[in-house]
Amino acid sequence: MDEASTSTHFAAERVAAALRREVTEGALRVDERLKDNDLAERFGVSRNTAREALRLMASEGLVLLRRHTGATVRRLSVDDVHDIYRVRRTLECSAVQESHHAAEELFDAVSAAVDTAEKCVEREMWHEAVTASLDVHTALVALGGSDRLARFFEQQLAQLRIAFWAMPIETDIQADWIARDREIVDLLLSGLRDKATLELRQYLNDAEARLVDALRAQARKAHGE
Repeated sequence: MDEASTSTHFAAERVAAALRREVTEGALRVDERLKDNDLAERFGVSRNTAREALRLMASEGLVLLRRHTGATVRRLSVDDVHDIYRVRRTLECSAVQESHHAAEELFDAVSAAVDTAEKCVEREMWHEAVTASLDVHTALVALGGSDRLARFFEQQLAQLRIAFWAMPIETDIQADWIARDREIVDLLLSGLRDKATLELRQYLNDAEARLVDALRAQARKAHGE
């Protein structure tokens, strides 16, 4: 790869990373169109670089590329959600179980993440609370000490946030989920890894069931059932 190609690739990765974070934060909705000329102007890159960024997003399962119609934020299926939660259970529970190897600053990051989530609840910032809760789980996976797994997990959560558009942001529901985040983190920080893992697994099972029910209800409504 020559110097110009390398520069373009790094620029495309920068744009893709920014868009991925916007997906995770709920700023980009399911089925939303992403135009390369708009992205080029917004990020100060060429249209070719913007197109490469969209191809990177497509490779991560975040956008669909269609000939003549361009790129849209991908709509997830029930099967996609089941698969993401299989990944979540594997990576999150493993990271918690093996967390005795983790550096202290990684535990500090977990604690800070759940503090931020609780502040969102206190301020009734419900949209931000969803993102903050996902950040708690990102911090849990970081306890595993693998940058590669952490990057992969961020891609999975970005996909998951797309699926969340099937659900309303209900205030009491968000408060309940973040209270459960706090319970898991407190058990972990107390050295009760087995109990933390059990609570985390039940949390993920419940979250998966709720999201799948919402997606199926949305599909039935779309078909007029």
